[in-house]
Amino acid sequence: DQTGFDNPQEAQQQQQQQQHFHQGGGNPFGGGNPFGFGGGQQQRPQPKSPLESVSSGNIKAFLSDAVEKKKAVLLIFATDGHSLVSAIAKFKNMEELKGAKLGHVICPDSPAAQANHVLMKKYKVKKLPTIFFSTRGEPSALRRFQGKPEAEFIEKALLIAIRSTSKREKKQETKISGKNLITKIQQESHLQACLEFRGVCVLMFQKDEMVGRRNKNQVEGGPHVKLFGQLAENIVKGKTTKKLQVAFYWLDSNQFPKVAHYFAVHDDP
Repeated sequence: DQTGFDNPQEAQQQQQQQQHFHQGGGNPFGGGNPFGFGGGQQQRPQPKSPLESVSSGNIKAFLSDAVEKKKAVLLIFATDGHSLVSAIAKFKNMEELKGAKLGHVICPDSPAAQANHVLMKKYKVKKLPTIFFSTRGEPSALRRFQGKPEAEFIEKALLIAIRSTSKREKKQETKISGKNLITKIQQESHLQACLEFRGVCVLMFQKDEMVGRRNKNQVEGGPHVKLFGQLAENIVKGKTTKKLQVAFYWLDSNQFPKVAHYFAVHDDP
């Protein structure tokens, strides 16, 4: 008997106890925990979406993949298990929607957590669910879906996004320059246009003798007109509303003496 016990039955029982002891990680109750709790606190299972899960950590890769494969994008912001997510997941089996990449940003349930959610803040998502689309022409340019958040309408919008392969032309910003904002009044029609302007018309008077000798680097009208142009530029850039229109004119008092006399203009510009 290799067990060291005379009684075979007693030896077998001892072996079973030793095996049970070692399987329990040194604890006769098993699992390395004398209270049988499985050796630690159970972790909450991660939410799983039927769509590709998108987060702040992988959204760039998600959109880059759409650009590379020239696919339209549907990105839904919704809580875990939302019924609309399940409805959209059915799009994956529809042949006409194969040209789309479907993603789900899983949002928390509590308003406090939603307020601190990185992607919800970035895309200014205030209510759930919210859907963004992009076209095949511009997969990375996400646009908010304004229609009804129902599968029927979302499907139609996605079909349009898949068929659209054009790119929006980028609007070139017009550089505001003071010298392009001001106009010299050289005839009475210009003056009439200023007086009849539906907005604010700023009119500057000056005399030619104030200009002095002009060189290549001087603007027409001399330093006073240059300052007037800078003033016009500052006013236009500082406007807080596009509805207010402002026009800027200047004239030579010697050329229009009656106008200068009417406005009681003196020698100073």
